[in-house]
Amino acid sequence: MAQKCVLYISYDGLTDPLGQSQIIPYLSGLSVKGYRITILSNEKKENYHENRAVVEKKLLDANITWKFTFYSNKPPVVSSAFGVRRMRKLASFLAKKEAFDIIHCRSI
Repeated sequence: MAQKCVLYISYDGLTDPLGQSQIIPYLSGLSVKGYRITILSNEKKENYHENRAVVEKKLLDANITWKFTFYSNKPPVVSSAFGVRRMRKLASFLAKKEAFDIIHCRSI
């Protein structure tokens, strides 16, 4: 079986507790099984600065590529739409560079 290339998109950040406890372990397991994983996440700046090094080490050990945008809740109400738009643009850019076999959007 040829190696599958996966883009995993999460509105939650990998530097958030949920990202570290669920997303990274799950995708690390798939990476060990031969999947080539790229994660696109939405990071809160405070969590990113506090936990970046730990997350980068885990991803490096698992041979996972990490791309992200920064979360913002300003302006109120429409900030989520702006965040999704930023992620969508980055996902489109990544998909033009890489031939992903699977694109998975983690539900929220």
